[in-house]
Amino acid sequence: MKVKIREIRVGQISLLSFSALFTLLRILQASDWELNIGLGLFGIWVVAPYIVFLLIVLRKKHSQLEEELGIFIASLLMLALTIFFYSDISSTSTASLIFVWGPLYLLIGAPILIAIGPLLAKKIISKN
Repeated sequence: MKVKIREIRVGQISLLSFSALFTLLRILQASDWELNIGLGLFGIWVVAPYIVFLLIVLRKKHSQLEEELGIFIASLLMLALTIFFYSDISSTSTASLIFVWGPLYLLIGAPILIAIGPLLAKKIISKN
């Protein structure tokens, strides 16, 4: 079975889009579904890591299978971290701080994930 780079790219975009949507739903739920300008601007900060990562994915024109699989693995790890960060948000005043620090951690971690992803992909491909 041969995997096409286009299929991997669709998977990357799907994972990142789901992560951004999950994050937006969690921030709306934490705000009791009240929309205002401040929340909208803050929402941009919260989804910034996914937008940056998505721009990196879309900017790559010609890449090898290992790089694409690496970015897919990094996208999967970003989804896992997103679910970990935002899955248990209580109504305490300090619980909402995860919306400040979570995106910062993901923005710092994205280049690391992009660097580690292809290395993991090469190991996976070499085992098969």
